[in-house]
Amino acid sequence: MSVDPTILRACDLAIKTSALLIATRLGLAAWRTVSANQRHTAWLVAFTTLLILPASLLFQPRWQLAKNASAPGPESTFLPERTVLGGSAILEPVHAIPSAPRMQMPGYSEGLKALWLAGFACVLGYRFLGSLRLFALRRQSFNGDHRVSRFCEQMRGSLGIRRRVDVRISAGCKVPMTWGTVAPVVLLPPEALEWSDAVLLAALRHEGAHIARKDHFSAWLTQIACAIYWPNPLVWSAYRSLRLAQEQSADDSVLRMGTPAENYADQLLKTAINMKNTPSSVCNALGMATPSTLESRLLSILDSRRSRAFSGWATRLATLGLAAITLFASASAQLKAESKQPIPEPPGKSEPESAAAAKARKIIIPKMHFVEATLDEGLEFLRIKSRDLDPEKTGVNLVLCTTPSSGAPKRLSLALTDIPVYNGLKAIADLEGYEVKESQDALILAAPDWKSFTAKIPGEDNPLFGKARTIILPKVELEGASASEVASYLSMVSKSFDPDKKGINIILKPSALPPPLITLSLRNVPVTSVLSLVAQSIGYGLKFDGAIFYFEPSK
Repeated sequence: MSVDPTILRACDLAIKTSALLIATRLGLAAWRTVSANQRHTAWLVAFTTLLILPASLLFQPRWQLAKNASAPGPESTFLPERTVLGGSAILEPVHAIPSAPRMQMPGYSEGLKALWLAGFACVLGYRFLGSLRLFALRRQSFNGDHRVSRFCEQMRGSLGIRRRVDVRISAGCKVPMTWGTVAPVVLLPPEALEWSDAVLLAALRHEGAHIARKDHFSAWLTQIACAIYWPNPLVWSAYRSLRLAQEQSADDSVLRMGTPAENYADQLLKTAINMKNTPSSVCNALGMATPSTLESRLLSILDSRRSRAFSGWATRLATLGLAAITLFASASAQLKAESKQPIPEPPGKSEPESAAAAKARKIIIPKMHFVEATLDEGLEFLRIKSRDLDPEKTGVNLVLCTTPSSGAPKRLSLALTDIPVYNGLKAIADLEGYEVKESQDALILAAPDWKSFTAKIPGEDNPLFGKARTIILPKVELEGASASEVASYLSMVSKSFDPDKKGINIILKPSALPPPLITLSLRNVPVTSVLSLVAQSIGYGLKFDGAIFYFEPSK
């Protein structure tokens, strides 16, 4: 049983994610004098790295060859019928290849993907519902009085907030909370209108600290990371640590502005009691008090020895540097894995690769499974898939060169995943005892002793040959056509695509034995390339005398 590459990449990503979060937690534990603001910065950089980390999968090895090629999956390979142009060629429909009865493995990979997608949708859906709840609360709110507005302006000045902050009062709000990045909103309960100046200013300063640091935007980023990595418990543990550091950092801002620690702790305790009656969906906002973090925050507030420093540029550069090292190490590890992957060498190292071969290496087929398929069916599968997956929809031209005495073809059984068209053709060639040869416009499957393959056509230096090369045929479909039918067809169709409407002259010289029937499927090829491929497929030579193309039997 082959493992789905997506599952392997997910496991690779889970290992790197866990290593990053564990390293961050150990680093913060070793940093004894770290402040809440510095811890928040470190966790925020870690979560940002988690969002960028999947980009390292771009360096993942692009294809894998299943070792047990004779035991593919239970599905059958279906090949559509083709349209034949030219002569009186006969079309043989290509039918489905039934697989032998076998025990079917459960589709675990599809199930895991569906499970992950469901969890991803639930996490983001919960966040979205919370945003709708906040929107409803704002619609039901009203502006604060003159005293609230005055303290809001004082808070903005002390924290350096240039954006307008909309302070609202809502009966559905039990504790002070804030949300919004571009247009921040602070929502206060109706009791706030009766609070003392010190209590009201402390509450506004706490929410203002979140606005100044753009914590609502970072909360969205961390929620997206949690949605992506929701099966990993370390991510949720890190998320709780980030939220705690976020609230403690806001508390530190309030204390730095002169609020007494004992008074602020008492205010926080009373606020947390009211928080118990707040709907959980409103937790998307940054509330002043959360019962789950209350104990840690109270201990931090009352600990006079605790550092309450800001994150300076040194801290930010250090954390960003560690994140860059993490991403580089992730990419390097996958590059190392890629270097160990067996990559077939292109034919003729000393010669430049043809355009057809280069294109065949770029087109990746996600799944290539054959069960007792014929050689023609395997090549047709590659042709169709290459056209479907090619952005230009022209695909790769594949030509089979056989002799009348080549015998019945073998049956193909293959199980390949994420395979380039070139490597898929090479696998078929190896199983059938053929070699892959290249021309500029096509890849040719021929026997090792095939003698007619030539890189140069006699007479191609003639200027009139160059003119014939400019006649491009958008589509050539031949199956079971005789050589004389092909010669007549190409002579006729070349006139249609010749700007001068003259076409080319073709003569088929007689031989003692009739040439084999011709099967070709080509896209966007010069008529001269079609002539060359036809000649090679029937074992004839091709030459040009300046006016006529000749198919000549090989001597």
